[in-house]
Amino acid sequence: MGLLEELAVRCEAAMEPDRDLETEIAVAVHGGEIVWKQANYTMEMYPARKYASADHAGGFGNAPVDTCTTSLDAAMSLIPDHWHTRLATEDRHSHSWRWELRGGYGINIGARAATPALALTAASLRARHALALSKGSDT
Repeated sequence: MGLLEELAVRCEAAMEPDRDLETEIAVAVHGGEIVWKQANYTMEMYPARKYASADHAGGFGNAPVDTCTTSLDAAMSLIPDHWHTRLATEDRHSHSWRWELRGGYGINIGARAATPALALTAASLRARHALALSKGSDT
């Protein structure tokens, strides 16, 4: 089991948004390292991803970690290019949500979790894992 698959399993097991899980997902998907920043005028700390990229004009920089286990908008940003959401359903008996993603060549990947954002994040991580496997990586 690769790292992305392990993170997907953890999303499915989570009962609520998880900031530590979001931090691990940011590193696995976007690379870099996590640094903790202090919010202005407060003692509250928040994680930011430190990266060095040729695409980033400033070289080194910081970006807040996406709230993918909380926000559907942030979870949507994890869907791989050319994949589409297929289904979002609520199972009232098990109190869970299911998302399916459809990729090329009829590939469908799904996940079930306690919230829509957790389910979509898990499905997106599974789709990324499948793409990595198809390219010869075990991520």
